[in-house]
Amino acid sequence: MRTEDSRAKGFFRFAIAAYAFTLVPAMYFLTQDPTGDIKALLTRWAGFLICGGWLIVSSQARIPLRRPRVFPEMLAGLLLFYVIATLRSEYRMFSVIEVARWGSLAALYFTASQVYHTPAQVRRLFWTICAAMALSSTYGFMQAAGMDPFPWVGRDTDVYTGLPATFGNPNFAADTLILTITMALYLAWQGFADRKRSKEGGSRKRSSYAWLFGLWLTIYYAFHLHATHQRAGLVALAAATVLLILAATVGRRFRRPVAGMVTTLLLLGLVAVGGLAGVMEWSHARTGRYFPLDTSLLLRYQSYVSASDMVLDAPLLGHGPGVYKFTYPAYWTRFEQEWFAQEFRKNDHVHNDILETAIDAGLPAAGFYLAILVLGMCYGLIMAFQGNPERRRLGYALAALFCAFLVDGLFGFNVRVPVSASILFLLMGVLDGLWSPPGEQATQTSTGAGRTLRWAAMALLLAGALLESSAYAGKVALCEGIRMEGRPQRADRILARAQALAPWNPVIARERGRIALLNGDADQARARYEQALALDPHHLPTHLPLAHLELQRAIRAFEEHPSDIEAPLRYLEEASSHARRVLDICPMHPMARDFLGRITATRATVLDSVDTPEGRREARLQWKLAERQLTRAIQLGAENQAELHELVARVRMALGDTDGVEEAFVRAAQTDLSRTETWPPFLAFAAESRRFDRLRKALEDQVSRLEEEKDVPVSVLVDTRLYLASVLESGYRDLDGASRIYRAAAALQPERAEVWANYARFAQRHQMTGALAASIMESCDTLKDRGKTPLPQVAAVDAVLRRGWDALPKASFVLLGALRTYRATAGTTASEAFGWALGMLDGAASKAPDSKSVCASFLDLAMAHAHLNHLDDADRLFRKADSCLKDDSRGPLAVQWADVLVKMGRQAEAAALLQRTRKELPKNLEVRWALARCLARDGRLDEARREYELLLEERELDPRGREMIEKERAQL
Repeated sequence: MRTEDSRAKGFFRFAIAAYAFTLVPAMYFLTQDPTGDIKALLTRWAGFLICGGWLIVSSQARIPLRRPRVFPEMLAGLLLFYVIATLRSEYRMFSVIEVARWGSLAALYFTASQVYHTPAQVRRLFWTICAAMALSSTYGFMQAAGMDPFPWVGRDTDVYTGLPATFGNPNFAADTLILTITMALYLAWQGFADRKRSKEGGSRKRSSYAWLFGLWLTIYYAFHLHATHQRAGLVALAAATVLLILAATVGRRFRRPVAGMVTTLLLLGLVAVGGLAGVMEWSHARTGRYFPLDTSLLLRYQSYVSASDMVLDAPLLGHGPGVYKFTYPAYWTRFEQEWFAQEFRKNDHVHNDILETAIDAGLPAAGFYLAILVLGMCYGLIMAFQGNPERRRLGYALAALFCAFLVDGLFGFNVRVPVSASILFLLMGVLDGLWSPPGEQATQTSTGAGRTLRWAAMALLLAGALLESSAYAGKVALCEGIRMEGRPQRADRILARAQALAPWNPVIARERGRIALLNGDADQARARYEQALALDPHHLPTHLPLAHLELQRAIRAFEEHPSDIEAPLRYLEEASSHARRVLDICPMHPMARDFLGRITATRATVLDSVDTPEGRREARLQWKLAERQLTRAIQLGAENQAELHELVARVRMALGDTDGVEEAFVRAAQTDLSRTETWPPFLAFAAESRRFDRLRKALEDQVSRLEEEKDVPVSVLVDTRLYLASVLESGYRDLDGASRIYRAAAALQPERAEVWANYARFAQRHQMTGALAASIMESCDTLKDRGKTPLPQVAAVDAVLRRGWDALPKASFVLLGALRTYRATAGTTASEAFGWALGMLDGAASKAPDSKSVCASFLDLAMAHAHLNHLDDADRLFRKADSCLKDDSRGPLAVQWADVLVKMGRQAEAAALLQRTRKELPKNLEVRWALARCLARDGRLDEARREYELLLEERELDPRGREMIEKERAQL
């Protein structure tokens, strides 16, 4: 071989090794699949750069291309069927991307077959791959130790705890680990042989210690493989071990390598059949079943059944490369339908490479792929049975590697994982290179046709790399858009860029639909989801938001135009079609059945509005159908069971089934202990129908269950008691019983404003304020003993109850301050939270013997009433305060009182009040400003303008105030 040839091939061996080393640890966390996407991109560009570079260098250096002898026909047949299947695929771009993946791997195979010729060269490649895997395993053990510096999501999941390392999934890591374990054992074996030979020759070469490092790597990988919990990997290693034992035994008895190879494989087949039969008998004796069975395995078995149905449906050319994840829901078995109805997810691959290849491109393609793996075993064994010891050891290793890959692929999809697939094709190239050494016949392709083939191959590889780059850029933009979902408009712009880069990707369209929903744009969301369905019509979660959107559109149309029922019915039919499409694929899908029930109930509501016998009759049929649909959703295990029971109750109300309504409400309450939303509609129904017995019994039972339950928040128990008290009050007039419950609720959760609001409402309505007062004082004493502070409104009332009207000034001041800073919650409004306390303080103030001593309280209470928009009470108290206040407080009083008078439509009185106060306090700018505004509202523009001009002449006016006054004057 020429020196130039040797240097060129050495450079490309280095390039292949560099690619293999980079591929294993490669991660990039700006895509949703941070380990798979970047590895796929590296593979495409490596195929183009390494193979394209070799084609150019070999042409320029006139290095003849050797025709590989082992795999080219099988690989060419596989690629041919993939190309044909791509041309027929309904998902053309995904199929093109899949074919490009096979093309990149084939390019790596071809280059490796040209540059690897000796076992030493192969060992260096194996060392490189093992070093990269050791680095990945080290990172995996760091994950186990909690020292992972990278931003993984969901570190408590089974996937992460399985030490996914740099593979994103422990199964993918195991696919490569079984190969590197085999390589490390071979390297240890070869190193031990080198050590033995160097000792015999009296040499002390460093390489003689390689066996120890190889053995350490084997153990290191074995621990990692154990942590992945992958059973198929152990079966694959066991099969490879049996193959080596049989080969070592048979090889001694046959002189002809081919005969030994055939015999070894036949014996391996017999052992496989016998081993399978033994496992079946062992499983039957142990469990009563012939196959090991758990949920994961049962799902795997069922996926094989549905995958086989897909193969039988298109046996010759398949369904199209890479489209299994889009098409297989239509072939689900009943078990898969039930499973995926609960899990709401689906597989992207068959856990069997041969079956998936048949689905991709037909049974002939699967046959070619199987032939590649079997040929690898065959030629590895032939090499093991002939030649020098170094080649024989490598032959054993290669046969074991192909065997392990084949068996592992029967239970997984290792040829679809970038790292294990790349290693397989490099092994194919290595074996072909070893089988066709440099001295054998080579093909010179310097002719015009040869150059055309070179450039065509390079162009195709470059096109595949660019296509993958565009897809990858789209995934990066997709991930960025998802991170920006808090800013919907910006997120949609980013996702639009992602869609321009990868318009064939339905995930991007779905995300744009979701972002549009967050942005409140239902029309755009509908359009995006429909785009996603056009790309992936079997994606069930896309149908459901469309059904929801159409349902909402129907409801809005009916509310806006009740007399026009055609449009709502049309939208409801569209919504039904999406829900039924889900049920056609997965009849046990609870969410789809839930949606269908809601749609049917809405249709019944629309039809009920048609006041004709036919309309009422059709509406009743729809109500009955809605009840069946919702009940079926409950039976299928829908997550929102309590809500569905409430919907059933509402449907039964329309049907006049009173007992059924009560039963549904009771079931709703029993289904979810922490849900209190059931009680208001149940209470309203009981009040309307005057049937309180079932509600009371349900509430009492619920209180008993909640008192025994430790994990339910106390607020749930308190709310349930409050509803029970309301039933006792309104349904049975059991005021003493209701009072006891209110008192117990206040003692149990005194820090909740709504508890006191409900208790006070009850006490004031039924003249039981004495019990309320006792509860307030008892509660404050208890909280103070515990070192806690009562609610400000409760503390204010408590102070007045204990000390009388002397405590009013401070109490009213505290109440006003708390009211101004209060933020209303879903449980109670500010008026409910403070109104009762304000009323009690107001009553105490009215009983004060000396109005001057509580004059400041009148002002605070008036402002509190004004804050709650209690205008009459505020006006009354402002008048009282005005009669006794003699200090600077008159300015705020006048401003606040005038505001109340304006709200009451008494602008003239407000203006007169402010004018009088202006004369009393001529330097009070706040009063003068309020007067200007009041005059403007009363239509007295000249006076208002004059007042604004006088204000602007004041030097004490700050710049911000001056700017606002000028603006208001300009608006006159």
